[in-house]
Amino acid sequence: MCVRKLLIDLTEEEYERLLRIKGSRTWKELLLSIAPKSREELLIKKVNDFFRELKGLDPENMEFYEFARVLLVLYIKGDWERASKILGWIAELLKGGGGHGEGSH
Repeated sequence: MCVRKLLIDLTEEEYERLLRIKGSRTWKELLLSIAPKSREELLIKKVNDFFRELKGLDPENMEFYEFARVLLVLYIKGDWERASKILGWIAELLKGGGGHGEGSH
């Protein structure tokens, strides 16, 4: 693996401005936080955001939503074996009457 180094010329004022937004993060963490994310990371973030909102709207079905969220994240990551197990748990949850709270079909 090739390691790259960055050397940036900054005035004292520029350095102080960057130092304020850096906070307790490392310089590497600061720079990577503004870099575009991978497709997988973006999909997982969207899934997590969606299910966080859904759980807030319908807390009665939180267990079902959490299983569904984990299933989608594992699917996105290509972890078929664990996704398959989660799918089995979802099927069991549905057989037991889960997922039938207010607003469920």
